[in-house]
Amino acid sequence: MKFDPTKPCQTRDGRPVRILCTDAKMRGGDWSICGLVPIGEQDRFSGYGPEGWQGWFADGRVEIGRESPLDLVNIPEKRTGWAVMFADGYGAIYPCRSDAVLIEDRQIVSAKQIEYTEGEGL
Repeated sequence: MKFDPTKPCQTRDGRPVRILCTDAKMRGGDWSICGLVPIGEQDRFSGYGPEGWQGWFADGRVEIGRESPLDLVNIPEKRTGWAVMFADGYGAIYPCRSDAVLIEDRQIVSAKQIEYTEGEGL
């Protein structure tokens, strides 16, 4: 999945990131994204430790050619939709219940509103 710096992000290993800018002009480097990342271990009392500065390439990577735990990844977005089952056994997810009625010419057996995370599942 392509990294989008305009959407919520975190490090590949799950640490929160505060993006400071996406258009840095670094001397001797191509990092265009600058931000702050917790550098201490997470504990159950105080959360993460102090933050440290980190730079990334425009695609969210720290290094060229290999993955790193510090690479930036977008946080999957939660969405809602309607899981609809039809009498003929067909089922699908629609943005709203009325879409299933308008789009499909089938008898609806059940419809339930669900919350799901984009990219998870099958």
